[in-house]
Amino acid sequence: MGMFLFSNIAQLLRKGEQHETAPPSKYRLAFLGFSVGFVSGLAGAVGLLFNRFYLTCGMSKEEIIATRATNEILLHLIKLVLYTLFGLMTYKAMSVGAVVATAAILAAWSAKWVVSKMSILAFRRIGYSAMVLSGLGMLSSATATIASHNRADIDWLPIANGYEAKLKWANKGLGFEFVWHEGFEIENVITLDDLPAEKRVWVETAVRSADSYVVEEVFSLREHTYELYLERDGKVEKVDF
Repeated sequence: MGMFLFSNIAQLLRKGEQHETAPPSKYRLAFLGFSVGFVSGLAGAVGLLFNRFYLTCGMSKEEIIATRATNEILLHLIKLVLYTLFGLMTYKAMSVGAVVATAAILAAWSAKWVVSKMSILAFRRIGYSAMVLSGLGMLSSATATIASHNRADIDWLPIANGYEAKLKWANKGLGFEFVWHEGFEIENVITLDDLPAEKRVWVETAVRSADSYVVEEVFSLREHTYELYLERDGKVEKVDF
């Protein structure tokens, strides 16, 4: 939903007014109504998702507002009945809804004067801006939630003759390294079981005398190699193989 809303930035950046010359067909209206009801039943209020349709079907500012209001009143009345039958209309839900609805009614009444003074172009710009900003907010929130759930983290640090970035995702590490004389490399931390049999035997022997170790699989434009980091007495030794 966030990506769809943000995609309206293309409409926001266009110059001049854009609208359809022919009225939408009844089939298109029916499909829109079905989509509004279905998505709204899953995610709640989704009016912004369909702003683009209303803004491009050739209606005036007042007609757009009236059409959306009619659609949402009927839709939410049906949802109130359904959610009541499902036993979901608790006192807390009704009290919160009543407060929000009262504020929304006052805001809509106040906006009536503003809309009458606004040009259709400004009205469209505000509509598309609301969609783009809402999309950015949803994408930002979703990204933060996904990153937190997967314990994602990014470390960026300069190294000799280049830079290295470490990406951690769900307890797995992936590194990106760029060295001026070697080029770009992708490094992935692996276990001994991920090594080819002939290389695993050698590594198992090498790590016996180490306090700890890390094995990385390295991909570059020129070759596919492995790196072994051995820690002994507080010192780290790197071995390419």
